[in-house]
Amino acid sequence: MDKCEPCKQTNIRQLVKMLYTAFCPVDPMATWLVNDGLCVLISSIINKLNRSLPLNVFTRPMKAAPVKPLITKQSLDYNSISNYRPLQKLPFHLML
Repeated sequence: MDKCEPCKQTNIRQLVKMLYTAFCPVDPMATWLVNDGLCVLISSIINKLNRSLPLNVFTRPMKAAPVKPLITKQSLDYNSISNYRPLQKLPFHLML
């Protein structure tokens, strides 16, 4: 794939509607709020994606995601770090 195809409103609307509505601490806005205000926000989302994707340029906030330790099995020792795995909570805009 040599060239990125520009994002279209229909594609973004479908993606946003399919996303889980969990909130991540680094999200600038809650997912449910983006869903509710999509008709107003869609142009800004498309412009940002269409400018960033072809250049492979992503700002620092677009790359940040908190990591939370998650125990692999409830029966394991909570005091042993080897029983945990990292769980990355992706911000809403990175799921697009």
